[in-house]
Amino acid sequence: MPILAVVGIAETGEREVLAFSVGDRENEQAWKDLLEDLKERGVKEIGLWVSDGNQAMLNAITKQFPTSARQRCVVHKMDNVLSYIPNKQQEQIKPELKALFYQKDRQAADQAAAAFIEKYRSIYPTAIACLQRDLEACLTFYSFPQGALEDDPHQQCHGAPFRGSQAPFAQDGGGFSNGRELFVALLCGYSQPEVQQIDDVSCISGSTRPCSFTQ
Repeated sequence: MPILAVVGIAETGEREVLAFSVGDRENEQAWKDLLEDLKERGVKEIGLWVSDGNQAMLNAITKQFPTSARQRCVVHKMDNVLSYIPNKQQEQIKPELKALFYQKDRQAADQAAAAFIEKYRSIYPTAIACLQRDLEACLTFYSFPQGALEDDPHQQCHGAPFRGSQAPFAQDGGGFSNGRELFVALLCGYSQPEVQQIDDVSCISGSTRPCSFTQ
């Protein structure tokens, strides 16, 4: 039985579980209901969503928060791309793939991505198709000011919040405990969940899809 969760990151880098639900499946309606619950409790805008590539989740986000930016989880995208490459070649190619997310700016990233695609398109066409499928969302973080990331850019949904950006924050209202501005919202779906009580905030951990929220 999956648990769907939304974790907010404030401008200060603090995290808080904003909402979660338990259901029979992780489908668009389940995500829609969860996001509607957020809106009913006062959320007006989300500055940035960080998520994996679950299409049901993305459809719900688009309908409920159509103007919000989205960052694709780069760790999972890299894993997806490499899964189409033979194991013996992955060790050679992974550093090149990872380098796409460590460029000095978006222009350099676009150039590196184009070179990578051209180099491997004919050798690993399925892997390149996977990379191109949502490459734009993988590079969203380059539009934020340099230094807006607390840690490596490929770690965004595995622990590093965005910091110091002038991008719009999500405004939460009386439905939340402290009235802080919320900047980033992380989404995740878990099965076989374990719920721990830490400082009066229920923190969720799971065993199958630890994509967007880690302890």
